[in-house]
Amino acid sequence: MKKTTPLYLHYRTKLSNSPLFEGLNNDTLDQMMQHFRYETWRKKTQSSVQQIEKRFYIIIAGRIEIIKVNPDTGKAIALAILGEGDAFDVITLLDDKEHDPIAVALDDIQLLSAPIDMVRSWLDENRDFNHNFMPYLAQRMRLRESLISDLALYDTPTRLARLLLRYIDSNHHNRHHEHHSIPLFHDLTHETLAQMIGSARQVVNKHLQVLKQEGILKTDEHNWSIEKLEALKVKAHITLTDIS
Repeated sequence: MKKTTPLYLHYRTKLSNSPLFEGLNNDTLDQMMQHFRYETWRKKTQSSVQQIEKRFYIIIAGRIEIIKVNPDTGKAIALAILGEGDAFDVITLLDDKEHDPIAVALDDIQLLSAPIDMVRSWLDENRDFNHNFMPYLAQRMRLRESLISDLALYDTPTRLARLLLRYIDSNHHNRHHEHHSIPLFHDLTHETLAQMIGSARQVVNKHLQVLKQEGILKTDEHNWSIEKLEALKVKAHITLTDIS
């Protein structure tokens, strides 16, 4: 991507807001931007293994769902919901091996992508980029660890409560207020939520209705928010710091 590209500064700003690139100086970002290209995916577009093997993606607008599908039964589990600033696929980036989870666009999305071999060289040669990558990788690993432990250790309503807590918008979290938005869940289907906690849509719908009746969860025109954070934490049998 060249500096003469329309909206270049806009894309560079979006890149600098990603946890992987924050704090990098403009000269470094400009050098990196030469290797990025702008892409758009329509809603419901799915990645292929070949795409993930060749390019590394940064989301600059919209949401991606990472899913794993049993090819024999079609049963799926949702591993994560990614939003603006997130990247995929970090596993392929690290080990250069085939990785079969699928990235599905939940919205019409905008992406920046770079050759994955180039991004690997940045990890080796750019100390600041490497410094950002390690805590981001740890965050993603913690998310997967939490998913596994929740499936093994907790019942469905507890898993649902823990999931909602985990995806509260940390950028707007204030411990002195009860109201907390969950922007990554806005207009998300109950089927997707069920896939994220290993349950069925009908079961998740029932437990969501209970949360709404108790005034803990509010959905308004497809927007999700937690109205009683402490009550939700009780249902999750956990403190917010334990799942961050």
